[in-house]
Parts: sequence; structure tokens; C-alpha cells
Amino acid sequence: GRAGSRVELLSPVPLEDLTQRRARTWLDQELVAENPTPAPDGGFGQDVQKALRQRRAWLIAEGLAREEAGRTLYRRDLRTHLQAQEIAETGAAYATAVGKRYVPAAGGTIEGVYREPVQLVSGKFAVIEKARDFTLVPWRPVLDRELGKSVRGMMRGDAISWTLGRSRGQSIT
Repeated sequence: GRAGSRVELLSPVPLEDLTQRRARTWLDQELVAENPTPAPDGGFGQDVQKALRQRRAWLIAEGLAREEAGRTLYRRDLRTHLQAQEIAETGAAYATAVGKRYVPAAGGTIEGVYREPVQLVSGKFAVIEKARDFTLVPWRPVLDRELGKSVRGMMRGDAISWTLGRSRGQSIT
């Protein structure tokens, strides 16, 4: 490759599958950006331009955006809202599969057994399981060493700081 070139994975799913996905996508980031990344006119750039038009139309049809005076206005919390919808749908499907209740992460203390990572369109999340229920929280690389172990974290917004292992005599259940 050329010196200085870099490749970045923007999505775990193909571009054409993002236009109507109920999830926070990189297309949404481009649509709401003050200075969107210019897409070239040919090849993949053309595909991106088409996907952006389709995504904008879908967001309008879903009531998450509207046209006003020749501009598209997006819901203020668009990306957060779409991510929450994807997490809730994933939680419901996972609940059916494992026979436990899904409890949305509400911030504060998160504790349980780290069962597995889950790659969503919105990002990578960790399944944290208790005896009768589980939650999905933003995954962090530090969790890789903790698979199947008890973990405890403090969540504020999208940020989470983990206290791993049984430190200072704390029992983590």
C-alpha cells in the first residue's frame, strides 16, 4: 500500500444494509456532521452518496428527521436514540435465547459475570449477566481477560470504568 494510507472499518455490515437499520451507523454520523467527509464521485464514493440519500429518506420516513426550508433537520439525540433502539432489540433477542430478563443499563454500578462480547452496528458491547437477568454495556478491551469472571464497573453516560477481580476483599457477585 501507499505510505501514509490507512484502512478503517466503518461497519461490521455491508453499506447497503445500513440504510434502513435501526441502529447508530456511520452514515448518521456523516449526515449530522458539520463538515462531512467528501465522498468521491466514482466507485465506492458513489455507493456512499446513494446510501446517504437512502438513509436520509429512511430517517425522514421514521420521523427522526424532517425537511425544512431546503435543509434536513435531524432529531437532536438521533444517534443516541438509534443506538438505544438497537441495544433494546438485541437485548430482547438475547433474552429469548438465554431465558433471562434483559435490563437496560441505567448507569451507576454494573456488576455480574462477563459472558461475551456482542458486535452491533452501533459498536461492541459486553453481556454482563446476573442470576436472573443481564445487561449490555459498552465493551472495553480490558474485559477480554475477564471472560466468564465477575466484573464490577461504574457507568456514567457511555463511559464505564471497571474494577476487575476480587480486589480489597470485595465480593463481586
